[in-house]
Amino acid sequence: MKILLTLVMGAALVPSVFAEGLPALPSLDEVKTQLAGQADMKYVPFPREQMYTKSTKPREEYKTKSMTDPYAVTIKLDMDITGDAVKFEASDLFESVSLDGKKKSATDAEFTVTVESDFTLVRTRSYKKGDKTGYMVMGDDMNISVRSFGPDFTLMGSIEQGDDSVIGSDNFNLIIKKEGGKLSIAESGLFIEVDGKKITAEFDRKLVSRRVVGVLAGMMVTVQRDLAAPAAAALPSKGGFGTMKDLRMPLMTVTPDEDETAKLQARDMFENLEITVAKLDNGDFRGAVYADGDILSFDAKVDSKRKIVRFSSFDATLTMRLFGPDYRIYGRADGKDMDLTVKKEGGKLVVEAPIFTTIEASDTEITGQFDEQQLPVKGFGAVSALLMMIQMGL
Repeated sequence: MKILLTLVMGAALVPSVFAEGLPALPSLDEVKTQLAGQADMKYVPFPREQMYTKSTKPREEYKTKSMTDPYAVTIKLDMDITGDAVKFEASDLFESVSLDGKKKSATDAEFTVTVESDFTLVRTRSYKKGDKTGYMVMGDDMNISVRSFGPDFTLMGSIEQGDDSVIGSDNFNLIIKKEGGKLSIAESGLFIEVDGKKITAEFDRKLVSRRVVGVLAGMMVTVQRDLAAPAAAALPSKGGFGTMKDLRMPLMTVTPDEDETAKLQARDMFENLEITVAKLDNGDFRGAVYADGDILSFDAKVDSKRKIVRFSSFDATLTMRLFGPDYRIYGRADGKDMDLTVKKEGGKLVVEAPIFTTIEASDTEITGQFDEQQLPVKGFGAVSALLMMIQMGL
């Protein structure tokens, strides 16, 4: 009986089979006649677009969802900023977001900001070069850089947000607008404004996490406070904030000792920097970095199977490991955290590093441009020694 009813309804709804007007409900005998002549009956399917009315928007459309979307989870932050030139605090107890920023002095290059949302600690470090301003945030699962772009700033990088947000761990590119004494970010689903005394934020939780908003707000407060610093304080003498180094070290071969198979030396006499690396009979390395009268002696153990080099000395503990075609160097040198990538490009070793840092090594020389506040000279020497080891063959 169920099959019979389906056929009757299908026949009544197909416009191409019947003439104008709906026919009367057929009798049982007429239905039996239709079943007997089923081979002559043409089936016309019901239009699919009328069967399914649910929207099938592509994923990209949800990325542009505005805060007026009824399905958005809108969060508002209202945080008063307190503190002086070297520290600030801001919090919203209702949304469990708080910021705590500190640095040693008004001209110190490193501003440490603690974001208490997901109990995340990030470090905000600021650097200056001429009339250009650059900033950087490094922390767990994030890497952000901010650079001046006319009167405004461009903010680029990546932040791991988790699977509950649309953006996820994608890279992003935002504009920080500067209007008078205010900095603001205005994107679909995200608004942050900092005026020096207050942080105002409104965002869609499905697009952006509290952690990300806290990091961006802390970054904006840091930039704003540096911009408000007196011009004289922003231009300290050599050895202070914003010191740039430009090194060129030719390589030369040195006669190895009895237990050494090869030895290289690199020197920049103008900067009083010299690096010596010797490869030992067992495949390990040793050497020294002479920087302005200080000596950093090191040993480097090589795991040839896993392509790992462990560099150890009194002032530096670094690991260099092969990941695919590239090497990664990470650890601490002269009190600074380091995380660098070494790529092979056109016969050269090129180090990918934070802003204002360029290091290249060829068969004949090592060149480097870097901010000493970001990468100390001893750290540059240790990285150069590791590049020389790659050239000598691991």
